[in-house]
Amino acid sequence: MKQPGPARSSSGQDSGAPLVAVRRIDRAPRLPPVLADRPRLLALLDQAAPLTLLRAPAGFGKTTLVAQWAARQDPESLTVAWFRLRRGARDASSFWAGLLEVLADSGVPVPPRESWPLEVYPLTGLVERALLEAPTPVALVVDGFDRASDPEADVMLADIARHVPALRVIATLRSHRWFGAPRHLGIDLTVVGACDLRLTTDETADLMAAAGLTTSASLAPALREEAGGWPEPTRAVVLRLRDEPIDGAAAVAAVVGRVAADYLRDRLLAENCDGKRMRVALLTSLPDHFTVATAELLTDEQELKPRIDELVSDGLLVAERHGDNWVYRWPAAARRALMAELERSLPEQLAELHTRLAHWYLAADEPARALRHAVHSQDWSLIVHVIDSAWMLLGTEHPDELYEAFRATPLEAVATSSRALALRDIQLRVPDTYLRRIMVELPESSTELTALGSRPDGAEVIDRGLPVLVALRLRGAFQAAQTYGERLRQVTEAARAAHPGAVVPLYPSVQLEVGLAHLFAGDLSPAQRSMRLAHVHSGDDAVGYVEPVAAAHLALTYAVAGDLPLTRKWLARYDAAPQAPRPMLPRVGIIAGTAVLLEALDRLDVDRARAVEQAVESWQTDAQELWPFLVGTQGLLAVHLGTSADVLDRLEQWRQGAPSLDHRRSTAGAYLAAVEASLLLSLGRGNLARSVLEGPYREHPALRPGRARLALLSGDDEAALRLTADVGWAAAGSPRHRLEMLVVRAVAADRLGDRRIALDALGRAVSIARATGAVRPFTTVPRAELGALAASCPAAADFLARDPLASAPDLFPAAVTLIDVTEREQDVLNGLAEGLTTQQLADRAVVSYNTVRTQQRSLYKKLGTSDRAEAISRARAWGLLPLRREPLSDLPSGPSRSNRET
Repeated sequence: MKQPGPARSSSGQDSGAPLVAVRRIDRAPRLPPVLADRPRLLALLDQAAPLTLLRAPAGFGKTTLVAQWAARQDPESLTVAWFRLRRGARDASSFWAGLLEVLADSGVPVPPRESWPLEVYPLTGLVERALLEAPTPVALVVDGFDRASDPEADVMLADIARHVPALRVIATLRSHRWFGAPRHLGIDLTVVGACDLRLTTDETADLMAAAGLTTSASLAPALREEAGGWPEPTRAVVLRLRDEPIDGAAAVAAVVGRVAADYLRDRLLAENCDGKRMRVALLTSLPDHFTVATAELLTDEQELKPRIDELVSDGLLVAERHGDNWVYRWPAAARRALMAELERSLPEQLAELHTRLAHWYLAADEPARALRHAVHSQDWSLIVHVIDSAWMLLGTEHPDELYEAFRATPLEAVATSSRALALRDIQLRVPDTYLRRIMVELPESSTELTALGSRPDGAEVIDRGLPVLVALRLRGAFQAAQTYGERLRQVTEAARAAHPGAVVPLYPSVQLEVGLAHLFAGDLSPAQRSMRLAHVHSGDDAVGYVEPVAAAHLALTYAVAGDLPLTRKWLARYDAAPQAPRPMLPRVGIIAGTAVLLEALDRLDVDRARAVEQAVESWQTDAQELWPFLVGTQGLLAVHLGTSADVLDRLEQWRQGAPSLDHRRSTAGAYLAAVEASLLLSLGRGNLARSVLEGPYREHPALRPGRARLALLSGDDEAALRLTADVGWAAAGSPRHRLEMLVVRAVAADRLGDRRIALDALGRAVSIARATGAVRPFTTVPRAELGALAASCPAAADFLARDPLASAPDLFPAAVTLIDVTEREQDVLNGLAEGLTTQQLADRAVVSYNTVRTQQRSLYKKLGTSDRAEAISRARAWGLLPLRREPLSDLPSGPSRSNRET
């Protein structure tokens, strides 16, 4: 070891006292038993900068982190001298004298204590000399530097570090008084601030695991969010959770509220906030985040930025840069504590403060925040004013805020505005008469509609009428929505020509909603026309939702029609469009996903269809007008998978909670009826399939292919051929339905001996399928008969022999039995299924015993049996009686709904 030489003062004069070594004393604090592994911060301390500052308020784990780092060091290669400062030092020299004591206790040779001078500068010279003569490099930890008695201790210590190459200084401190301008110290340094010291989610999980909590992975994100990542309060909560286990992340907030909020309010804020800073802290806790301008609005004070910057520097506030502005927020636990204190100390000012914030946020184009504060102020007219001013943005991007506002606001106040009332109708789905009474009345004649749009207030008429149109559609009043929408469209066209500047932002939304009204009313052609116009003009959309929504719905309309090229075109445009607002994503995702699923089924790509179905089912939405398309498409997939019976059960349960679809031209209702008939037909239940096909939607073009197919499979080839020969229907039918009819026509004509018609129909079907990629219709008729017919048509034979068609099974039985029973025979059959005797049947029908016996014999003959049990079994199999099925307990009782609607 190098022999100690004479000590010198800072002036270079010999002190005359030899350096001596004393016994080593470890002054580092004891580590707490529960610790998080923090490799990212330990790596910062490992960087060996001459000066390292850990600057943060109490409770941020500064001392603990340095102690963790010190415990990892090899004492043979690095001496860690721990200097913990205490309150009460009387003079500047006591800091340096205490430092010399720590160095001596750490094994660094220092002069004997009786030789130490009383003045500061000779003492600093002794410290520097001792460090220069240290046998190993020294890491000097000054814990609690804020308590240093020498006002120049930071400058002097940095100067020593600069001149002693083997020295590292690590200082923990809370304020910015010390090392205030480190860039002027002329030394490399590492700064670890409050933001660095906050626990990450992974570190929070490590801390919980160290405490033996098996729920660390699931609860850590919630704990990190609630406690703001502040180490000491988080550790306190973790220890409480160890002693008092909780169920689920939702309960974390309550624990943090009991443990951490008191800590933050009583210790952290009390130590770091004087009266003025505390007032700023209390008032700025009211908004979820704020700017300097917002703080000045709330406090009626100016030039608050320095005070806010101090709170950020102290680690109490979180600062985030949003564009050119700084935005500040309190961690969740701190904010709750501050708000509780604000409500306790200034209850009479809260309403006025919320009103200020509401006006402020509305002027700043943040209507959702404005609405929240307006609700807290309980100013009903202000709530309606906010909704009136930004109803479209609130409806598309902030429906939850709207929902809460409508729950809080009296209906009489809402009813003063047609916009607000329509939005309430959309959000709450509670039928009442208010909407009809206040909805914008639109005249019937085109002349009057044009005149209305040309008026100076034409844009105002449109803006008030648009939410009414949406409300009518969502109520299921499709015909009323269609009529109202067409009138509103004419007003919009006239207003756009008269004063485009005011109307252009509304134009895409009007066209989209008119298109949706037509779609759900059953008029696909005008629906597609309006939605294409909406998409073309989506660049003018004021809110930014029209482009993806229009593209998704257009893809669905073409997929339902079986026009695969246009389906792919609009799906590509949907993929290229900006993402829809988050609250609308479930609805738009279901629409686009259903279109993809239908296209995959038309191509017989069943594996892809199953994958898409799983993705679609992951979306949750309360948009009830979508459920027929979703369930119907799942039904088509079930026919391929052999799970038709399960989907029929689901269909019945979903119907119980769905809006009525009895409008005869309803696209959704007809689509669902056609799918239901296919499900029944795939199970061989021809009679039930026939009852659906002959039901309310009998004349809808979507059901014609099912009727023709049922006629073919039940052996009525003439009826099948007659149905496929209807030229008027073909003009109204969709591409998929026309293709389905062509293959039915081919088989029916071939059975009837007309090879010319049969080959012509088959050839046309193959040409269409090759051009579009739609091959599923060929699986809806007996393939063996198509193959025999194709022997005379090489192109058709080659097409049928290629995959995926060649390996796909037929979707329906080759033959289906239809039983025609009279009304009386059906009554007898129902009674037999109930277990009634023949006499009981006669008594119930008020007829003779022999009359019932006659009807029973006739029924048995039609069913091909003379046994009661077998008759009932066959009746169930053929659809004359419902199947006995246990309810599927794991299925929902209705369409997916949000919790708030439930």
